[in-house]
Amino acid sequence: MTRDISATGLFFVMDGWHAPQGPLEFELQLAEFAMKFTAAGEIVRIEHRDGRTGVAVRLVNPRLDLIDGTG
Repeated sequence: MTRDISATGLFFVMDGWHAPQGPLEFELQLAEFAMKFTAAGEIVRIEHRDGRTGVAVRLVNPRLDLIDGTG
C-alpha cells in the first residue's frame, strides 16, 4: 500500500518483514484519468514496525504519460 507520494519520492508499506535492496521500478496506471506514472527508484530508508515493512524511495526520472487507448 502506498502511504505517501510526491514528485521526488514515495513511501509504501507491505505486510511482513522484508529487506528489499537494489533499484526499483514503478508503474501506476490511473485509469480514471487515462494516465500512467512510471519511475525508477532508489531505496533510502527501511522501517520495520508492527509486523510490517515500510520503504522510502527516492524517485529517479518520474514520468506521467497518457495511456494509449489504441492498442
